[in-house]
Amino acid sequence: MSEHHETRGVSGDAPNVTTRTPQKDIPQATVARLATYLRVLALLTDDGVAIVSSEELAVAAGVNSAKLRKDLSFLGPNGVRGVGYDVARLRARIEDVLGLSGGHRVVLVGAGNLGRALVGYRGFRRRGFSVVGIFDNDPEVIGLDVEGLRVRDAADLAGEIAVLRPTIAVIAVPDDSAQQVCDELVAAGMQSILSFALCQLTAPPGVELRRVDLAVEMQMLSFERVRNADPEEPTESSTTADVAETATGPANESGAAGVVSNSAVPAAHPLTGSGRIARRVPAHPTPGTAGLSHCAAQAAQTTSHTATEPTSKGSVVTP
Repeated sequence: MSEHHETRGVSGDAPNVTTRTPQKDIPQATVARLATYLRVLALLTDDGVAIVSSEELAVAAGVNSAKLRKDLSFLGPNGVRGVGYDVARLRARIEDVLGLSGGHRVVLVGAGNLGRALVGYRGFRRRGFSVVGIFDNDPEVIGLDVEGLRVRDAADLAGEIAVLRPTIAVIAVPDDSAQQVCDELVAAGMQSILSFALCQLTAPPGVELRRVDLAVEMQMLSFERVRNADPEEPTESSTTADVAETATGPANESGAAGVVSNSAVPAAHPLTGSGRIARRVPAHPTPGTAGLSHCAAQAAQTTSHTATEPTSKGSVVTP
């Protein structure tokens, strides 16, 4: 499978007929990878890269090229066979499928350490998410300026949401207040909510509720570290014993003693480092990465598990 062929050139005008991909037909795992491709494409755009091959994009995203082409096939024709993908066009197509074309207005409840750090994160606006309001119920916090936004009173949450018209709400309050805040957001009409609370929140059907648990991300890293740890080197005596045991082992089905089938011997796969990508990226430079900038090449060394930097929660919010 190669890049989809189009009748126009890479830099030519878009076809008159635009094929929209029904979002419901795209698997959730593919959606997650599309977000990764979008991040890499943004880095390539910043570095002035106009065309990228499927192999280069796959390496930078940490997947194999066959999986990348299959993921992009859900978007319709995108690339030119033998040429590659137009970075700007593919980025715009993914943004359209992910619903990012028009951007999103975000409100955040909880102006504590975590909330303030999230508001100050520059990557949100870069990727189409603009924080338009931050709320808290602490009298000492209400009215303060956080990254150019005045902290609003959480008691006015419903009315303020009607004015701000956000599309996404973020909950950054302690666990004992999270469900109540979630209920208030739902009552105010919010249908997309991201929670940093450790507890599992509930929401009625039709409300998309996602939870971020930084501890889970670190547990995944711990698991990968243990799994990728180098095995202990076998001692000389144990190696000799293993060889002897193999040589004097029981006869196989054909009657030849000590003969071991190649299929019974697992192949060794030396690791090049820790993390998932290390098992996919060889120690020597991978063909197809020469055209990538240093910044985009670094993206290939990251995993899909990206932890948010802040670790503390905001103030308690009670009506």
